[in-house]
Amino acid sequence: IQNALGKGGFAKVYKAQEREPSNTIVQTVALKVIPKTRVSRPDQLQKVKREIELQSKCRHPNIVQMFSNWESESCVAVSTKQINPCGDYDHYFINSR
Repeated sequence: IQNALGKGGFAKVYKAQEREPSNTIVQTVALKVIPKTRVSRPDQLQKVKREIELQSKCRHPNIVQMFSNWESESCVAVSTKQINPCGDYDHYFINSR
């Protein structure tokens, strides 16, 4: 994990590097970390897991690509394509058409 990119109602998003087992950097990603304390009710956690399942199957230019996801005792995490290192999404979408 390199630095924080932002936060929302449930999660924080970090700039991170995905690495091979040999520690070689594969790519820079956006890492969304959802603490389980924020989704403490079983229905909330199930909804998060369902959204992850659906996003993992999506392949479309207007949907951010998911690379991987995992769950620990304390959190659920999702790595996605970091679409704009500057954090200016309006600029990214206007100039990517």
